[in-house]
Amino acid sequence: MTDHMATYKDEKKVPSQLMLIECNPVKEPIGDAIARTQFWDCPEGVKLLDSCPWQVMASDFMAAALPYLERADILADWLEIVLDLFPQCVAVYFRASGKLLTADSIRKNPYTGPLRFFHGGVNARFFNIQGSNDMLVDTLGLYALGLPDVQYHFHDLEPDDVVRHAYNTAIYQFENDAPIESGHTIGGIEPESKWRGQYEDSLIQPSRVVLDIAAGEFASGGRNEEP
Repeated sequence: MTDHMATYKDEKKVPSQLMLIECNPVKEPIGDAIARTQFWDCPEGVKLLDSCPWQVMASDFMAAALPYLERADILADWLEIVLDLFPQCVAVYFRASGKLLTADSIRKNPYTGPLRFFHGGVNARFFNIQGSNDMLVDTLGLYALGLPDVQYHFHDLEPDDVVRHAYNTAIYQFENDAPIESGHTIGGIEPESKWRGQYEDSLIQPSRVVLDIAAGEFASGGRNEEP
């Protein structure tokens, strides 16, 4: 796409591209063991995914150097085009986010512009920490655009409330080029509460740097807080 040129080393410009791999039979289960527990947006997701006998794989190529908002917008455009090319498609699995959505859900994407990427490209995951009352919510997918995902290690909060907070925080980071720095505070769930953010290594795979949000009195785990 000559309208979207990526600049690499020595100012060399390369057109961003889309790789579309021909339709092939599904020979192995799609998604790893963790991803298959996180299909929150697709009821009976594992059953639906395993019922699909054929797959088409699509990915951008030579696009990592594009501004992330431009890249997100292109990815959303291409997904809509691919669904038009394959009207019998029933579901889309996003490898970078581990999210599964029905094709109809994608066609009814509630977002506009680059934020359309969020609908499938970012997943909010939930985990119970074995042997404790602790829980963990994180987002997965922003890292694919070079942005930090967010993470919450907490107790005694409603997971759905934390998931909503995670999505809102991730959208704010996405729309504003990740302005939250270590030591900054953001509004928590409880009225007038302030939660502190800090960049750390993720607690759950894949390994990546995340913005860890300490949920005040509800925070769990030790943190090496920066001054």
